[in-house]
Amino acid sequence: IASEITGKRYDIFEIVHYEELFTPLKDYFEKTMNTGFDYAYTYPGFNKVLQAAGRVIRSSTDKGVVVIADKRITNYRYLSLLPTHWNHFKRINKSYELKKELNIFWKNKNT
Repeated sequence: IASEITGKRYDIFEIVHYEELFTPLKDYFEKTMNTGFDYAYTYPGFNKVLQAAGRVIRSSTDKGVVVIADKRITNYRYLSLLPTHWNHFKRINKSYELKKELNIFWKNKNT
């Protein structure tokens, strides 16, 4: 069955923040480098995005799409964290545009 799978979907929801774990980290980096929020929340959260994206493509023959459905990704703070090989990403605002782009991608996946 695994050889028949042509797509994967991973949903990541950050529901609970453990303040007691992140507050000391935030306080330390805020005091030492004025970057407490980034080290306590931005970097760990973005790491989860990158880990999930890494599950889409596991070998050189795999093809996949990573959809980040969060408007914050267009903020420079987050864009600057994207790997350089993601420079071909497309910003899509409408669901019909996403459907069109996904159809194009999957039609061309064997070419």
